[in-house]
Amino acid sequence: MLVPGAATEDAKAAFLRERPQVPREALDEFIWWMGWVRALADNTSWIDSPCTDFWPATQK
Repeated sequence: MLVPGAATEDAKAAFLRERPQVPREALDEFIWWMGWVRALADNTSWIDSPCTDFWPATQK
């Protein structure tokens, strides 16, 4: 999760083989959320946004 693009299909498959209790959908959602958080860190313009504009500026 620390390296953008590291979640390749091969890496995901290996992770899921080692952790069969983790559903694929949960892994995909986790990866999506980490990308979202990473985007907030990369683009800090949201810090200066008024509270009324914060969430629309960071749409899912």
